Amino acid sequence: MVGTADLTDLAVSRCSVSTFEPCLQCRARAEGVRHRLKRTAPCFPRHRPTHAQDRAKQIVPCKANSRGALLSRISPAVKRALGCARAHAESLLRSLRRMSEIERLLEQSEVVVAADAAATFDRLAEDSSGPIVLFGAGGLGRKMLTALVREGVPVAAISDNNESLHGKTIEGVPVISPADAITRYGADGVFVVTIFVRSGLIRSQLMSAGVKTVVPFHALAWKYPRYLLPHYSRDLPQKIIANGADVMRGYLMLADDVSRDEYLAQLRWRFDPDVSMPEAANHDIYFAPGISDLTDLRRTTCLVRLGGMTTLMQAFPGVPVGLSDHTVDNYSAYAAVALGASIIEKHFTDHKGRQGPDIVCSMDEHACGELITASRIIRSELGGAKEAAQEEGVTIDFAFASVVPIAPVSKGERFSESNLWVKRPGKDGIPAEQYETILGRRATRAIPADLQLQPGDYE
Repeated sequence: MVGTADLTDLAVSRCSVSTFEPCLQCRARAEGVRHRLKRTAPCFPRHRPTHAQDRAKQIVPCKANSRGALLSRISPAVKRALGCARAHAESLLRSLRRMSEIERLLEQSEVVVAADAAATFDRLAEDSSGPIVLFGAGGLGRKMLTALVREGVPVAAISDNNESLHGKTIEGVPVISPADAITRYGADGVFVVTIFVRSGLIRSQLMSAGVKTVVPFHALAWKYPRYLLPHYSRDLPQKIIANGADVMRGYLMLADDVSRDEYLAQLRWRFDPDVSMPEAANHDIYFAPGISDLTDLRRTTCLVRLGGMTTLMQAFPGVPVGLSDHTVDNYSAYAAVALGASIIEKHFTDHKGRQGPDIVCSMDEHACGELITASRIIRSELGGAKEAAQEEGVTIDFAFASVVPIAPVSKGERFSESNLWVKRPGKDGIPAEQYETILGRRATRAIPADLQLQPGDYE
């Protein structure tokens, strides 16, 4: 921050004898301004002190409301400097608070966070003795219902605002109107909001309509994650802590307060079930200073016609064809190489700061190196057929899935969605694509959970 003595000098240099008041001296250090008073003597009509004690007596204490009087006499330049200093200090304070909160979130114990997440639904629903009601019959609602059926958790009904769904059933569960759901289950039921976007708004509306217990879908997903997570950006919170270093690096890459605030809001949402999903940012997409504006970018890219290059290839087979690239980056050149271009023509400059009509579409040494390297890599990847490479055998054995009981199966018991699923690895088992053909068949022997099913294990 700017020191008071420095502000005194600046104010003295801009003031007049008639307007400058001694109260400014109260704001300065006597020793710090002593030598400045000599060269700014015309601003002080009073006599100069002859020794240090007289100088100290010359300093007049500020009277009531002296701060306002002082600010009213500071020049506009100093006021702007003070405003900038205050804004910078406030921004720094907000940054420190954000960093402190992120560190607090990431320094939690994975074990404790995992246990808290698994118990979240029971904690939120502990005051309700009624059944579960899903609100939202879309993709998330159906996914939630399927998972709960597999976990053996009963669902009383699904409610949705879409009137065309009322009276229908999904996996045997009736779809009813919100009014009907609130009348039947609002007092003691547990309403789970199975709407991903604006779920906080739906939750507030249900509670204001008289529903006693409303929980977000991820509270139930944290309890039964096997079939429900990850779901887009929602996953178990302990995974964030496990990747805490990357999370912090991502935050430190952001250069503006708006982006940092959004980042922290996303973290809060992923840890706290009571925090609503952050709304979409109401501002333009951020581009760093120095990048061409979108108008220039659209004007240059819309003139690129790679289809013309492929037309020449078809008209002159076997003849080398290329692209004369005058865009502001290398992306069109990369695409041209991927389409089979043998030649790329592009302007080169030793410094992008030079003046000239073609500098904006020229590449410097760094961009030229990137183009050469990328072109060689892309060229080497062209061709081939859609088939598994020999080197992929180990990955295929691990990454593909096979049919596996997820619960112990007795001899003669039918296989169903509640006791059969697909898991890795895929080697030495029945491929996952045969899963549905096994449902409904009876086991020929007792099979423990998590043991790969074999062809002779079912009728």
